[in-house]
Amino acid sequence: MGRSNSNSNYPCNLDKYCNNITNQYLFLASIYSAIISEEIEDDEALGILGTFLIVLGEEISLASELRIFVNLNFKMRIMKKNKLKMYLTDAALKVS
Repeated sequence: MGRSNSNSNYPCNLDKYCNNITNQYLFLASIYSAIISEEIEDDEALGILGTFLIVLGEEISLASELRIFVNLNFKMRIMKKNKLKMYLTDAALKVS
């Protein structure tokens, strides 16, 4: 039998997972910002780094949108679950 977690209906904490992914992307962006702040003499190397940073920016944007979507989806699931609990509680009170 598996260990139980604090939120047994969900196998993992999606909110925490998305925050971790976004934090990793932000960490990478800060590393490459530090690299680009150094003087780069080779134009080809600068072009490659610039292209990489553009792709990294797109990945960060995607991670941000994913984080927003998953947070919203996770909150909607919790709201539906709470609404169902309230409905069942009200129905049980009416029966008794």
